[in-house]
Amino acid sequence: ASSLHQLTGVLLFPWALTVGVSGLLLGFSKPISGWYQERSWTFLTSKVQDSEQNISDKITPGDMIKKATDLNPGFDFWYLAYPGNDYAPDEHFSVTLKGSPQTGAYKQKTVFFNAKNGQYIEENTPWYMAFFYWARAFHFGDTGGLFMKLFWGLVASLSLLIPVSGLKMWRRV
Repeated sequence: ASSLHQLTGVLLFPWALTVGVSGLLLGFSKPISGWYQERSWTFLTSKVQDSEQNISDKITPGDMIKKATDLNPGFDFWYLAYPGNDYAPDEHFSVTLKGSPQTGAYKQKTVFFNAKNGQYIEENTPWYMAFFYWARAFHFGDTGGLFMKLFWGLVASLSLLIPVSGLKMWRRV
């Protein structure tokens, strides 16, 4: 039991460190993403070319998704947020794109469409937000496709051996 405990601990330490550090970073994602949204959404309002036309006259949600994916090769549609919620400013739709498995599933990009006139607005993701997307992918094993997800699940299951073998050793003493 002692050698199993030591071997498991040594082999799983890098994985546990990766999951632990990325989880710690994710704890700071909410306040920092709120700060980012406040800054970037203020920036968006300065780029608006105002129009009295309604979105229903110009562009549909399906058209927004198609335009966003066409203009951003290597990214797949993830979700669409309507104006005025936690994921989109009051005057804009947001289309969030996720990197395709070929380009890196940890990549993420959000583009915006003006709700009044359908204007497409792209903003570069700052390095600190890209870092949080990377941390989330590593924390949840959401990179590298199905193989990596299976590997992450196997390693998580194997990590149960550490407390079980430790308890077994403790009971023997």
